Amino acid sequence: MVHGNPGGYADAPTPPPPVRPRFEPDPNGSLHYVDPVRKPEAAKYDSMSLNAGRPRPDGTIEEPRWPMLTAFAIDLLLHAAIGGIVWLTITEYSPDPGQAIPLAVTAAVATSFVHRTFIQRVTGTTLGKAFFGLRLRYPDGAFPTLWQLIKLWCVGTFTVVVTPLQLFG
Repeated sequence: MVHGNPGGYADAPTPPPPVRPRFEPDPNGSLHYVDPVRKPEAAKYDSMSLNAGRPRPDGTIEEPRWPMLTAFAIDLLLHAAIGGIVWLTITEYSPDPGQAIPLAVTAAVATSFVHRTFIQRVTGTTLGKAFFGLRLRYPDGAFPTLWQLIKLWCVGTFTVVVTPLQLFG
């Protein structure tokens, strides 16, 4: 054992100074958080600046409003239709139809989650978006990760539930 060295090693390396997160200015002057552990290229996908549009020949993405809203309505109708089918099946064939509404809502929510996260991650689009040739992607053309789609689904579901409650509640 070497005296004066608490670890007992003759040439113990000194630990690096702690790396602290910081804020840095953008080119437009606003500050943004910089995580020292994450790679800089990964940080550009942290925001929810996703576009559901068609790629243009120049590399930009067209952002059509009406097709996006119509695609959302088609997806919403698909999810509600599956919930309606579950409700009809339970009320027709079950001896205890008291659970029809909770099971139908659960089926619609589960369909929405699977459709807008897993299926969209694999195919790059939902049924409504596919009808108009739209895909959800970042401005540089990259597709969102599964985790980002799950976050988007949670935000969208919260908005769809809370907005009517605020308007009518």
